[in-house]
Amino acid sequence: FPSHDRNAVFNNIYQNTYNVRLGTEFKVGLISLRAGYAQYGDPYKSSAVDGTRTFITGGLAYRFEEYYIDLAYVNQSYNSQYIPYSLSNSDLNPIVENNHNINSVVLTFGTKF
Repeated sequence: FPSHDRNAVFNNIYQNTYNVRLGTEFKVGLISLRAGYAQYGDPYKSSAVDGTRTFITGGLAYRFEEYYIDLAYVNQSYNSQYIPYSLSNSDLNPIVENNHNINSVVLTFGTKF
């Protein structure tokens, strides 16, 4: 494809979007408390489902002299849709809609050098 044809293909599929990230951290001695929020907009123009992704996070860290330990929680939520197979009449294709809500806990040990 010439480059102007590729741009037309991308412009038909994708749209402008926004990303928002906010966070804060409080330090009390050797302990740090964190909280955050992020939202990533849906980049697809013709999506029947809003694909915006939202993240809510929280964390706690403790710093030793040379080491640190960090515990974080992340909640991720978004919706998705797909067609598992196609029929000859595309108006009758089955559509699967998923509401994702993923919770993660991450424990990190580290050192500064």
